[in-house]
Amino acid sequence: MAKKVTPMMEQYLDIKSRHSDELLFFRLGDFYELFNEDALIASRELNITLTGRPTGNEERTPMCGVPFHAAESYIETLVKKGYKVAICEQLEDPKAVKGIVKRDVIQVITPGTVMTENGNDARSNNFLALFYLVKEAWILVFSDVSTGEVIWDRVPQNNISQIYDSLSMYRPAEIIVPEGTILPQSIVDFIHNQFNNVVLSPFASFESVEHACKLANNHFQDMGLMEEDVLAALGFMLLYLQDVIKTEIAHINYVHQMDVGNRLILDTSSLRHLEITHNLRDGGVKGTLLDVLDRTLTPMGARLLKQWLESPLTDISTIQRRQAAVAELISRNGERCEIQSYLDCIYDFERIVGRIETGSVSPRDFTSLRESLQVLPHIKNLLKEFSGLSLSSINTRIDNHADIYDLLNRAIAEQPALTLKDGRVIRDGYNEELDELRSLATNSEVWLQKLEDKAREETGLKLKTKYNKVFGYFFEVSKSQIDKVPAYFIRKQTTVNAERYITPDLKEFEIKILSAKEKIVSLEQQLYQDLRNQIKGVIKKVQETARALAELDVLASLATVAYESNYICPNIVMNGQINIRDGRHPVIEKFL
Repeated sequence: MAKKVTPMMEQYLDIKSRHSDELLFFRLGDFYELFNEDALIASRELNITLTGRPTGNEERTPMCGVPFHAAESYIETLVKKGYKVAICEQLEDPKAVKGIVKRDVIQVITPGTVMTENGNDARSNNFLALFYLVKEAWILVFSDVSTGEVIWDRVPQNNISQIYDSLSMYRPAEIIVPEGTILPQSIVDFIHNQFNNVVLSPFASFESVEHACKLANNHFQDMGLMEEDVLAALGFMLLYLQDVIKTEIAHINYVHQMDVGNRLILDTSSLRHLEITHNLRDGGVKGTLLDVLDRTLTPMGARLLKQWLESPLTDISTIQRRQAAVAELISRNGERCEIQSYLDCIYDFERIVGRIETGSVSPRDFTSLRESLQVLPHIKNLLKEFSGLSLSSINTRIDNHADIYDLLNRAIAEQPALTLKDGRVIRDGYNEELDELRSLATNSEVWLQKLEDKAREETGLKLKTKYNKVFGYFFEVSKSQIDKVPAYFIRKQTTVNAERYITPDLKEFEIKILSAKEKIVSLEQQLYQDLRNQIKGVIKKVQETARALAELDVLASLATVAYESNYICPNIVMNGQINIRDGRHPVIEKFL
């Protein structure tokens, strides 16, 4: 008869029962451990050693683990292979509790909800899709959680080919299927045949349609007279995100319908065989139209250019505005090159603000945002020289965000540590209390030497200051001198050749030093959180700036290619005729 499992394993099994579809990273000290079937999968996929652990059963439980400080790369590997990972953290200090430490899942990372810098391809969107069947129609929702964009459309239930086309355009990493919605087998087969490692995620929400509609209305605001079924689909998307991310998601705020009326919808076959953004050979970019035209310098611009190519415009006035912007950038080659030199200094702060909102922002993210904001005034000054409608509009939409730049410049060190726990992230001079604590901790040896010199002078003893984890700081006096030891010296330990003492001054110093180090960690975390909260208040404005810069980057990229390749701007007419003279194929011309 099997023995009763250990209390720790009982806790694990309870948490695992609520996350049966995910690989559970269970925090034990400095490691995340995986058990049973999760351990077998992780060991195989990550090529790490599989061991066993006695947990009360007759047989040893399979287990493997990864260091918590290196877990991010292991998690990214698993997610890219199509797995979901639940992060179970210790919610209490093990030193402060007796028995089992309280643990729970603080986040679930799925292929469609990756937020880390290395977890996503910087030059491509990472879409999470939702299929919601209502009234003989599909409501399709595509959301890039990392950038905050949400796109939706209504497709007749029997128009399967349009669903295929949407899937081919957005290439989601994960598809949510709410309870009550059943995907036809033809769509399931298409997904598995066309895409690698796409995860189908059934989602059973306990909330009503009415609650989902209310959630969408409150979250996105200004939704006007949007139909209830669309609101419900958006609401179920938000419910799923709340369930897995388990933190604020206010950065997901840019919602719009697919612009079918003003754009050409390229069907799956056309997208594939024209090799617009993916080649037929290996699905990569090499040898595609995107490869020829992509001279973008920011990740935001690269993603936008890909979207433009996959859903080209059909509205003549919009086409002509773009043509005018490209022509103006070509005509002012010097200014364009200068603008591009500044664009080259801009990081992916569209995704950085998403990490600020969800609480996963790193010190390096803050420095990247600071360096990006630093060049915005230069870009705006250069754009003043352009008079065209599109470029003037872009300049208006770009905000300098001088207040955020000033805050980051004052608060974040010039070269902060990679992680907050490593310390030295907050700049010296930003907070007086932190400066004092750092001074105390940094100059501890100087203060200690002063105490030692003072004790030598007062007593005439040839003593030494030492430290160990049991007694802390102490004065060590050789046994030949113990007759000279004054009364205020308190004996702590006797060794073979010496006596060890503490004094009130030494004890006070020890308390200050040890508490200073703890307070530095706590205060720096508090200041970091305060900084994050201040920036969260203006995230929507920062996102608008990022989108305007992306558009500028794409137009400058097209202008650069047109200038270097001597492309001619076509005239768009409405008479139904196409007249091409001395035509050139951009891809063949470059690669053959």
